[in-house]
Amino acid sequence: RTVLKTSPVWKQVGLSLTLAENTRIDGGTVQGEISDEPEAPAILTNVKIKSESRLSNVIIGDNVQLPKKVMFGEGLRFTHHADIPTGVELIGVLPDLLTDEVEGVNYPKRADFSADVLEPSDGILYAINQLPDFKNNAWVLNQDAELSHFELTIEPLRFSVLPVSVKKVKDSAGLTVQDAQRVRFVTNTGLEVLTQPALQAPSALLSALAAFDVSEFTVQANGNLQIPAAEGIWFSVRPDWLSTELDAETETGLKIGESPYENGFILASLVFTDNQGKYRKQLIPPAIAQPDMLHSLAKNVSLKTDGLVSFKLDKTYHGMVDYAVTQGEEAMTDTLQVESIPDANGDGIADVVLIYPNSERQILFVVE
Repeated sequence: RTVLKTSPVWKQVGLSLTLAENTRIDGGTVQGEISDEPEAPAILTNVKIKSESRLSNVIIGDNVQLPKKVMFGEGLRFTHHADIPTGVELIGVLPDLLTDEVEGVNYPKRADFSADVLEPSDGILYAINQLPDFKNNAWVLNQDAELSHFELTIEPLRFSVLPVSVKKVKDSAGLTVQDAQRVRFVTNTGLEVLTQPALQAPSALLSALAAFDVSEFTVQANGNLQIPAAEGIWFSVRPDWLSTELDAETETGLKIGESPYENGFILASLVFTDNQGKYRKQLIPPAIAQPDMLHSLAKNVSLKTDGLVSFKLDKTYHGMVDYAVTQGEEAMTDTLQVESIPDANGDGIADVVLIYPNSERQILFVVE
């Protein structure tokens, strides 16, 4: 390993400081775009990093001073957990999966969790599998190499969640299931991994949507699917985190059934064959179009996995959201509005429409 004993400032303006393989920078100050090869990253020790620098494919070793205004690029690693800034998003530091993307499906970052932000390490996924919930039950969580979601099969059920965030925390190690089937993992290495329920067969959904001239959809970081429809309309869907194995062969594709809560309201599911040729069924209920906005503007928010929603604004609202989200013509505001509308689904109960700050509208079928 080449050792560079530095005293001057390594400063690049509009350029990159690309290091030779197995380089060690020991001492001095560095600034700019600092990167190395992923296979043999450079190690920085006794170095001061200047603000506005960007670090990629380098290892932060002993006695490195990191300012708050520094950008973390892919492949950055730390030899000491204490040097990782608390609360900073780290999923972008992990390398991307090396498989091709699924044509027609727009994913957030598909990070490879066999890697880690710590050096040395057996990977974040390995650390998750060391948690008592997995060790004590002989469960093994795997990451799908194409879709990037975590997968756990406990026949006849298969659970899938999509990792969307990695941060350093000070909380105790463990697994927590939050509302709307969000799962929070905290490893014994002090990393928090947040996940959202994941669609298990996106290609099967695309095939089913082709009958409606839909050729793509987006998986959002909040776990919802955004499926385009007619001009000015899209469907908001949140897949259930589990699929159930079916006993016999059946026709695959979208299946439409009735909601258990609301007369005249549909609940969709997807029937598909998995990579072992087994037939499985996964519910894909409707979802609040802007859940983060709802949580920030309303109180007592509860989002169930089958589309049932309750929250308090001027009063308490309780019902099923519609799949369809339409773009309104009203000027944008900074509030969430709820307007009464006539019975929209024929159950004899007046309903309401949610008007989001960007003027998108979504019906809430009131359940009494």
